[in-house]
Amino acid sequence: MKIELKASTLNIKSKEEAFNFSRAAARVCYSKYDFDTLYNEDSKVLTEQLLNSGHHSPFEHVALTLYLIDIPKIGAMILNNEPSYVTSEKSARYTTMNLEGREKELYEKWIPIFEKLISGKYPSIENDRVKKLAKENARNLTSVFTPTKMLYTTSFRQLNYLMSLFDDYIEKYKNCTEIFYQNITNFMKEFNNELKDFREERLNPFSKKRFLRLFNKTKCYEVFSSVYSTNYEASFSYLAQAQRHRTINYSMKLLDEFKFFVPRILEDDELISMWNEDMNSLRDNYPQGMYISINESGTYFDFISKITERICGHAQLEIMRVSKELLKKYIYGSKDVAPEIHDILLQYDKGPKCTFPNIMCQSVCPFTSKLALDRVV
Repeated sequence: MKIELKASTLNIKSKEEAFNFSRAAARVCYSKYDFDTLYNEDSKVLTEQLLNSGHHSPFEHVALTLYLIDIPKIGAMILNNEPSYVTSEKSARYTTMNLEGREKELYEKWIPIFEKLISGKYPSIENDRVKKLAKENARNLTSVFTPTKMLYTTSFRQLNYLMSLFDDYIEKYKNCTEIFYQNITNFMKEFNNELKDFREERLNPFSKKRFLRLFNKTKCYEVFSSVYSTNYEASFSYLAQAQRHRTINYSMKLLDEFKFFVPRILEDDELISMWNEDMNSLRDNYPQGMYISINESGTYFDFISKITERICGHAQLEIMRVSKELLKKYIYGSKDVAPEIHDILLQYDKGPKCTFPNIMCQSVCPFTSKLALDRVV
């Protein structure tokens, strides 16, 4: 993995420059001088006071935009699960993945199969969309450690918080022999090494009781009220999409048995059997279609924001179907404990996004509102 600094606040390129900007930001709170005057002051005393006291918010003002090359997909998921950030990641839906060995063989085998099935089932869908949908399904065969690339923007403080959290995770799993956790710690070591010049160990999250959110092992209970928490099984591919709703919290753990997503377009028993065989042959690679246990929690209005994007004919099939199932679960669970929330959610249970209240969709649905929820791709 290689990480390049592509942009930053005031073109900051070093830890010392980040300190200067952050110190000036802190001085704004109680100084009569304007920011430019404060920025040009020559004083390191306040910086030391801020770092040693645990008053870290001024270091949030410095934004760093990093280009991560050959980051494993699970690494991108870890970063995309930690607020706050902005990310632009290579899409396995719109681009062809660069693979090797058995994964490459199966990925290239299934793309034309899916293209034929999709164009046969939905002849009105244009060819470009057919190709996109074929790649979307075939990527479930690719490993969650498949290299990808992304542009990632976060703050100087958050970057240091991440490095501390990664060190903590590496220490906890240093004696673990399971390849999944070994590969994750290898990613974290590379990440920290690439960014060591920006490291400031006094900027750490532990005084703030922060932890790495994706791998929370605490037992999570279900509740459906003005806030909600729910547990379900879905694929890595699903989680990578779902966690982009940054106001919602997600955590995961591996299942004890190997289960995986089976594309609904595979209606033929022979094709389903072939898919099962191919997925099982890749189980040690942790394919993106592999099911995991997921906890999702947030507020009801953040949930509405999520389903407004995901219960839609344009959304990927698995996340659309899971989101619809969660909506029904939320409606049922809130009926007695939160009747007002129950009544609000009922407005969203009449069909896909285009039937939601106060929605004027500008996109032409490839399936029409009638077929959007019943489609198989």
